[in-house]
Amino acid sequence: MKDIQNEIKKLHWKSRRGMKELDLLFEHYLYQHYENADDTHQAAFAELAELQDPLITDYLFARATPPSAAIGDIIDIMRQFKQQQLES
Repeated sequence: MKDIQNEIKKLHWKSRRGMKELDLLFEHYLYQHYENADDTHQAAFAELAELQDPLITDYLFARATPPSAAIGDIIDIMRQFKQQQLES
């Protein structure tokens, strides 16, 4: 059985980005969705955390297509959170 809290701690540091906006999106997903995500989406989040900021930004602004459906799902959740923040 994997230690989810240990994984979250490691991913917290990998989720630190060069842009504050990305920090907020990654932290929201990590602390609100990661623990309840299935293994595929947890692995996709870890993969996303390894990518460069400009590529992640391209996914968020739909200038590029994420490499997998699971990463696309995470990007969609991040977009929804961003939209909620803009509306509040």
